[in-house]
Amino acid sequence: MLLAAGRGKRLAPVTELIPKPLVPVLGIPTIEYQLSNLISQGQSEVAVNTHHLARKISEFVESFLKDRGSKIRINVSEERDALLGGAGGIRHAKKFLGDGHVLTINSDVVCNPNISSLRQAFDHFNEQGNCKILFLLCPGKLNTLGYGEVIQTNGQVLKLGAGRIGAPYFSGVAIYELKLFDEFEDGKSYDLVRDVIEPQIAKKSVFSVESDLFWADTGNPQEWWKTHFSVMKFIESTGYSADVFREIIEKKNIKLSNHQWVSSGLDFERIQKLWSGSGYLGTGFTQLENLSHQDKIVGYGNFNDIERANNQIQYDSFGFGPF
Repeated sequence: MLLAAGRGKRLAPVTELIPKPLVPVLGIPTIEYQLSNLISQGQSEVAVNTHHLARKISEFVESFLKDRGSKIRINVSEERDALLGGAGGIRHAKKFLGDGHVLTINSDVVCNPNISSLRQAFDHFNEQGNCKILFLLCPGKLNTLGYGEVIQTNGQVLKLGAGRIGAPYFSGVAIYELKLFDEFEDGKSYDLVRDVIEPQIAKKSVFSVESDLFWADTGNPQEWWKTHFSVMKFIESTGYSADVFREIIEKKNIKLSNHQWVSSGLDFERIQKLWSGSGYLGTGFTQLENLSHQDKIVGYGNFNDIERANNQIQYDSFGFGPF
């Protein structure tokens, strides 16, 4: 299940017009990275919950299925009347998820979890004890912003700690036993941490495994900007683990040089004469006359109705973005 219902307030005002899972990185919506990764690993069915700007996510799903629908079935779980929280959203989607277990992934990050390895880890801990929840942790080397630490011993989660730079942290990828959500009333809001995770930690049934996966966040404007460069570095590597993302990016973009990509819809020959810096220029970018050779920039075309932001948002020296 891809969790896609939130408002993305930290990325406003962009998320007032676009749901956060559709905010692009190198011109690709973050949710498309997740779906592509799932397809590449043989996943044939996924649920996506929606609330904020739900219609736009549904339209994206329809378009995605026209292109790749033979490889995956996507069930949209609408939270029409209210945002149901992580636990309430999973409970509401049970009509699609059935019984057994569910893998959840936040759809507003770019990451590439290995599903088979997660299943094996879950089975391993379940054989040793009473595993109801399995967290996938990002290694501490990625925690440069002080995300909340997951305190564990031999894989068993003891506590969700305070933010600490350099500490392993929860990636947002997890496996849950679906029976945990049976006690909740459908259509009501429940918090995933307070109502599910913390009670199960107390029962010693939450475990974790650390993975050296690729993971990048779009939580706020600065992180969204940095994620473009992280993804460029990743796909420019020679590792096979980048192949899935590299394939979808190369369908829509042209690489001018390392860390310099543009949408295939732009006049890249003109851009090469104006710009030798690094970054990404997306479809509809209209600021070519303002480019300088050394700019480090992420730029997209503008929506006409962001007039209060003067049709563009300036992120310090980051350049133009996002729309």
